[in-house]
Amino acid sequence: HKIKIGTNNIDKLNKEFQKYKIIFEYSPNEIRAKYDNKQDIIYIVFKKDTAFNVLEALIGHELVHREQHKKSGENYFKQSEKVVKEINDLRDKINQIDMSDPEEAKKFAKLYKRYNELLDTFLFLTPYESMAYAYQFVKEYYYLTPTGILDKLREDKIKINNVTKKYVAMYWLIKDKIKGE
Repeated sequence: HKIKIGTNNIDKLNKEFQKYKIIFEYSPNEIRAKYDNKQDIIYIVFKKDTAFNVLEALIGHELVHREQHKKSGENYFKQSEKVVKEINDLRDKINQIDMSDPEEAKKFAKLYKRYNELLDTFLFLTPYESMAYAYQFVKEYYYLTPTGILDKLREDKIKINNVTKKYVAMYWLIKDKIKGE
């Protein structure tokens, strides 16, 4: 809750967050984050116009994973490594498909379906991810009630379960600290 972003300047961010082992990178068209457990480094990739609270939410999400890793040892990453690799491999294959080729378009549909299945079951429905995403969503949508946050997630087609609902409620109770007040 103490992390506050006040600039989109990548040089300033990298200097300021170096002590937390957080590295920022620009991307022209995507926002994503990753915790590298082997190097204990968090990578935040963002567009130049990304809102500060979105960056803070991404950092918080990955910090939750860092703490999970520290508390569980290698268990979290052993459980998730195979699925994360498959998700990343599928994303890379999907991005390389030439949609003007009909055969490639058929391949895209199959790969995209599997990719979404993995995202739905792994990224949003495992306890580890539910905890991290709940933090991220409460941080990003601090102005909504817990029900409003869950409605927003449903509206955005994000899968939720009872674990996610409980974590949203828990983080919402301490949202003023999450918000940085």
